[in-house]
Amino acid sequence: MSAIYHTSDWPRDSARLADRLVAELPSELRLDFTGASLERLEAELLRRFSDPAELTSAEARPFYESVCAYFGEVMVRYGGSWGWSTKWDDTDPPVVMPDEDVDLEPLSTWEVVIRAVRDRGGKEFITVWELWDDAETDQIDRAIEEAEDAEWDRDIEEWESED
Repeated sequence: MSAIYHTSDWPRDSARLADRLVAELPSELRLDFTGASLERLEAELLRRFSDPAELTSAEARPFYESVCAYFGEVMVRYGGSWGWSTKWDDTDPPVVMPDEDVDLEPLSTWEVVIRAVRDRGGKEFITVWELWDDAETDQIDRAIEEAEDAEWDRDIEEWESED
């Protein structure tokens, strides 16, 4: 793994790598940090690489790191934060940590990128994003329901106290 993983500056480094990727790739890919842009990025990744082993070559590593950073930045901007795995050792890259109220495991964008190149289905990034989107939506729905229940309980208490 690159030394970039072992810095306390990872969120800033990640944003820098993601921005560099956006600047270096053709504008028609429309990398705009949305879930939809992940499909376009995965297609570009699969166009460039056919074997996960290629990702760690000296020539490919900067692109690989930038793709992982961009993917992570999309996830973080949607809901989550960069962090370190609880089983961290000196070779583990950072992971995207879901919001506390969301029932998801930490996400290793590095593992997803490798899986995408290995499996070549073209839907790995968007599938992960949709899983996170569904979990975030469920959490929002639960929060709304809890707020409505609390309001209903207050209304009942007020009504009962009037009697």
